[in-house]
Amino acid sequence: CDILEFKETGPMEIIHVKKHGGSNALNYLFSQARFYCDAFLRDEIFLAEIRNHIQKSECAFKDQMLEHVKEKQSEVYGNEYSVGLWVLYDGKKEPPSKLKLPLMAKYELKIAYEQLRNVFKYAEVYLSMVPVNMTNYTKSFKNTPAR
Repeated sequence: CDILEFKETGPMEIIHVKKHGGSNALNYLFSQARFYCDAFLRDEIFLAEIRNHIQKSECAFKDQMLEHVKEKQSEVYGNEYSVGLWVLYDGKKEPPSKLKLPLMAKYELKIAYEQLRNVFKYAEVYLSMVPVNMTNYTKSFKNTPAR
């Protein structure tokens, strides 16, 4: 995931983020969420790597996060986590509409939702359109003589 958010009450949030950029970006976001949320619940090596990453972090809530993200795979339950699917878009433009998503993106979202909620039993699965300030920048290179 891109963000693992600890909350003192309620489920911990697993958030996947992609920049709005058409069907391919959206399809990737939805399949990424399915793949990694599946691995989180069923892959012991993946779970150990997540715990290791948390242990190495300087997060103020590190100990609470490690209490929540159990060490044993058999103690990790989807209903203790929610899954956020964030689509970042240029805040100066109109937000993308969920109803106007490309057909295949709608289908991938449906499949992701059904799998995450009904099969893996995550507490909540939600899609958010998140406005951001887009910044364009260029690198300038000084003219240097060829060698």
